[in-house]
Amino acid sequence: ADFCGNVEMCRHTEQVVFSDPYKIAKYNHWTSPYLDWDAEAIREDYQLKQEIAELKSMFCARAQALIHGDLHTGSVMATANSTQVIDPEFAFYGPMGFDVGAFLGNLILAFYAQDGHANTRIERH
Repeated sequence: ADFCGNVEMCRHTEQVVFSDPYKIAKYNHWTSPYLDWDAEAIREDYQLKQEIAELKSMFCARAQALIHGDLHTGSVMATANSTQVIDPEFAFYGPMGFDVGAFLGNLILAFYAQDGHANTRIERH
């Protein structure tokens, strides 16, 4: 019952996942001018926008399970003996697969970002 009223955080998640990435929005940032064409291609892809609208509709209509709502690698703290998920303030009832998709998407983005760090040396002590 505590999470059924978490309307603002659910609306925020809906906005940053299903709306803002596909239009000019206040908090959208990309490496300009290198990704200008890619950002424009996403904004102009009306078939993609239609499919995202369908996913957004499912996101809003399917209160199947209590989900974290902002699950990514920074929300998971692991040691040799335990694993904890932190920052539950976005939790609400939503579609069961959302957290899994968000977490996998975060891993995929991190994987593809590695090329940008290829020449960076990490000193370990």
